Amino acid sequence: MNLTDFLFPAAALPLAALGAMHLKVKGSSVLVHFGSHRMGFENPRATRIAAEVVGVATLNISVEAYRVDHEDHHGLATFARAGRDPDATLLDALGLVPGMDERALWRRFTWTLASPVFHWQLSKARLAGAFVLGPAWRIVLAWSFWGALAAGFAAAGLLLPWLLGFVMPVLLFGNIGAILELASEHRFNVEPATKGRERQALLSHARLLGAPPPVDSPMRQPHAWARWAASMAGAMAVRVGAWPGDLSHHDAHHIGVRPALKLHRFGWMNAAYEFSPSLRDPAAGRLRRVGSLREAIDAWFKALARERGAPPTD
Repeated sequence: MNLTDFLFPAAALPLAALGAMHLKVKGSSVLVHFGSHRMGFENPRATRIAAEVVGVATLNISVEAYRVDHEDHHGLATFARAGRDPDATLLDALGLVPGMDERALWRRFTWTLASPVFHWQLSKARLAGAFVLGPAWRIVLAWSFWGALAAGFAAAGLLLPWLLGFVMPVLLFGNIGAILELASEHRFNVEPATKGRERQALLSHARLLGAPPPVDSPMRQPHAWARWAASMAGAMAVRVGAWPGDLSHHDAHHIGVRPALKLHRFGWMNAAYEFSPSLRDPAAGRLRRVGSLREAIDAWFKALARERGAPPTD
């Protein structure tokens, strides 16, 4: 093995990382998500098959396993509560707990993104979900698909570049994309003084990306336009790597947009330009929304820092 064998994965890593984040998050939280809700294509069976195939290709758990956990995430009595909602339980297990100092929460979260223990545990669960657990036909498909890929790259003498340049990014950067999406989704493990749908609304927010361009021309405000262009590039990366598909409007998935859409089969999947009335904050006179990934996570950390771990009330 010579040095040139390592140059390809090293050079391709940034692009592969973003692509892997997109594949994993879109695979699990869009198609597999749709499949767990029996939505997507007009034919539910076609949706299930497509979701399972994408899950295999992105090393994700089966649709049925996802659905079992996801039902607890949607339950009014279990939503966003550690020990009852699997998403909230995972974040709590990572050390993002109520009453913790906001700066300490950011330090813990940043360390988690790079933690070998975190990546090992999450990757191990994903690999088990792909190759050990789930329907028999899916397990056979996973072994056949990934076995054929490994054999093909090994025959071409590119097994190590493939492992470093694709398989590892699919796992590691897929984990990062998933945790970024999850942490910005709701205000987990926070207990407002309400319950039911109103509680779900108070723990949700509309996640929108981007910013209006500067008022003046690029000739008069070159620095402002450069900052705007950089912020839009960052927003695009978040959309590709963490919030693909309907995920940026995830609040509509839980609390609806308006009665007509809430009852419509695909309402929450087409809510790009509407907000739920529940997200309006009369006191502030504006919509409760966030404009960036950092703002979304920071809003949760601020609420979590004020929380004192009060027992949930149903």
